[in-house]
Amino acid sequence: MSKKKKIIFTIVAIVIIAAIAVAAVFLIKKSHQPKLENKAPVFTDLGKYDKCVTDMYSADLEKNKKEIESACKLEEDFFKDPNDAKNFSNFLKAATEWKTLGDNIHQQKFYNRSIDMYKYRIDNIQDNSFLVRWNVYDLYLTMRDYKSAEPNIIRAKELNNMEAQPYLALVELYRYNMKDTKTADDIIKVYDEALTNVVVGHESIVDGFKEYMESIGRSGEVDGHLKK
Repeated sequence: MSKKKKIIFTIVAIVIIAAIAVAAVFLIKKSHQPKLENKAPVFTDLGKYDKCVTDMYSADLEKNKKEIESACKLEEDFFKDPNDAKNFSNFLKAATEWKTLGDNIHQQKFYNRSIDMYKYRIDNIQDNSFLVRWNVYDLYLTMRDYKSAEPNIIRAKELNNMEAQPYLALVELYRYNMKDTKTADDIIKVYDEALTNVVVGHESIVDGFKEYMESIGRSGEVDGHLKK
C-alpha cells in the first residue's frame, strides 16, 4: 500500500471510529433518560376535553370556569399531536395555566394536573429540556415537596451548567428547605461545581459563596476554594 493510500485509509478509519463513538454516546444518553418520578400520574386520561372539565370544574369554581375550560382546550389541542414540535406552545400554556389555577385557587388537583402534563412530556416524548425541568422543580417547590424538587433542579443544572441560576436555586433549596437533611459540605460542593462551570453570572456565585461561608464561620476557607 502506498503512503498516500495509507494516509487516506487512516483518515477514513478515524472518521468511522469517531462516528461510532458519537452514536454510542447518543444511544447511552437516550437509554438512560431519567424519568420524572416513580409516582403514578393522578390523571390517566389527559387530553379529553369533556373529561377534563368534569374532573377540574365544580360548582364552587364558577368564577374560574373560563380559565379551566381554556386549559382543557389547550391540553386537548396538544394531545391531538403531542409529538409535533410546533405543538409545544399548547403544552406549555396548558401546564402553566394549571399551575396558575393552583396558585389562585389553592387546590392540589391543579398542581397535580400540571405535574402530569410534564410527566407525560418527559416520559413519552423524552423532552428533557432545561425549561421543562426548571418548571417541574418550581412546581414541586410551590407544593413544598422538596424531595421531588431536588432531582429536577439537579437535572436542570446539568442541562444548563454554565449559568448561575440553577446552582443558586439548588443552594437555596439545600440551605433553607432541606436544612434538616443537607449539610454545609453539601452546599459547598454545589458552590465548588458552580465556581468551576459558571460563565454567566459567575460573580453572583462568588458573592453568594463568600456570604454563605461567612454565615457558617468558615470565611478562612474561601480563598482555597476560589483558587481551585
